[in-house]
Amino acid sequence: MKLNFRCWDKKKNEWLFINEEIHAIAPEIEIINKDKKRYEITIYTGLKDRKGKEIYENDILELIYEKGNKVKHRVEYVDQFTAFTTCLNVMQDFYANEEVKFEVIGNKYENEYNA
Repeated sequence: MKLNFRCWDKKKNEWLFINEEIHAIAPEIEIINKDKKRYEITIYTGLKDRKGKEIYENDILELIYEKGNKVKHRVEYVDQFTAFTTCLNVMQDFYANEEVKFEVIGNKYENEYNA
């Protein structure tokens, strides 16, 4: 089984990518995870946006509805549901019946996000 991780280095302000077999990366993640003040690990959702870019936890998505309305959401992992979701707001319900396309436009580490 292959899992893709991304690790934000808060000290260097850059990404470290961890794309290995799960049994091989366990020690590396353990080392990174011990210094939580410096590193934050995010996991690939298994999904890609409309342009083929991988979507990771804490990415900011722009949802583009068929009538042209656009809404920004941040991808989060919710333990309660054992699933990835977006931070929902009142706009979600208003456009619920429309087809939607989504695109990664940033992440919470490198871009401001206000929803």
